[in-house]
Amino acid sequence: MVANARATARTAELAGDESTEAEFDNLANALEAAMVRHLWAPEQKFFMDLIRPGNPDLTRLTGREPVGLFPYRFGIGLDESYEQPTVDAMFHSQKLLSPYGPMTLEIRDLWVMGRSRTVTMS
Repeated sequence: MVANARATARTAELAGDESTEAEFDNLANALEAAMVRHLWAPEQKFFMDLIRPGNPDLTRLTGREPVGLFPYRFGIGLDESYEQPTVDAMFHSQKLLSPYGPMTLEIRDLWVMGRSRTVTMS
């Protein structure tokens, strides 16, 4: 949505429509700020997923996932304070990098390999 709003603002600029340009530039900035506010986890230094159904407090998930890279694809978070910690997580052997390629969930997360529950063997 941010990229679309920025593209619309740029198109309006090229067409000389200053009011539409300003409207969509403001919309893009507001959307980007909301994404950073809701999805950037300062304690993990990563854009985290947020599942809305059954989550009225908008609590972010706790494990890093490659989906946290999507904001960068659309020009969001292009600041070293966001970029460098994300790159570090991508190439850390206890986060997203494994000997077999990137993980879908960071290695140290409790949901990896079923560590989130205790299994008693009899």
